[in-house]
Amino acid sequence: MKKKHDWFMELVLWLMLFFVFYNVVAGTGTLLLNIEMLIGAIILYLPRLLARIFHFTIPSMLYFFYTLFILGSVYLGTGFHFYSIPYWDKGLHLISGALLGSFALSLYGALTDNETQNHPQRALICVYMLSFAMFAGVVWEFYEFTCDGIANLNLQRYLSAGHALVGRAALMDTMGDLIADFIGGMVLTVYTYLQMCRDPLWIKQFFFHKD
Repeated sequence: MKKKHDWFMELVLWLMLFFVFYNVVAGTGTLLLNIEMLIGAIILYLPRLLARIFHFTIPSMLYFFYTLFILGSVYLGTGFHFYSIPYWDKGLHLISGALLGSFALSLYGALTDNETQNHPQRALICVYMLSFAMFAGVVWEFYEFTCDGIANLNLQRYLSAGHALVGRAALMDTMGDLIADFIGGMVLTVYTYLQMCRDPLWIKQFFFHKD
């Protein structure tokens, strides 16, 4: 893995572990919250562990967006209740759009041969990136819809004060999430297109590599 973003991952990791340690020593926080924070720390470190075990390099930009998402969703969102801040969730969907676009490029590098990688088509790559980000966003909304139907979790915010919203109001959370996914993916897609105009092989920095 490239080293320039390691410090960011390590900072977030230690913040999460310190949060759990402080809660245990001070007797604050709930057991569930501490468990969620520990799981978040494991999820954060897992890609790095797998990279060491299987001897491959994780693209630094991909891991940066991944770390940023864990920071916003688990550490700040869950630990410090930032989800109560208006549009915090939408901000995370912006990040996830960029994260998924980055992963799309990593997946492209893993599934194509050297000849294809050395002659990338800008327009096709960018359409693929954005389509992948949106597809993953829609699958996530499928997951929330299913959970709401089975366990009534209100993940899609279709309930307000225990009453079901009607019409456009019932769609606002889901559509807002998808629009944020689109914007996040589109920003990275446009940036990728401009960079590829200068250097078509710029996308290789998103590829996995064997050590």
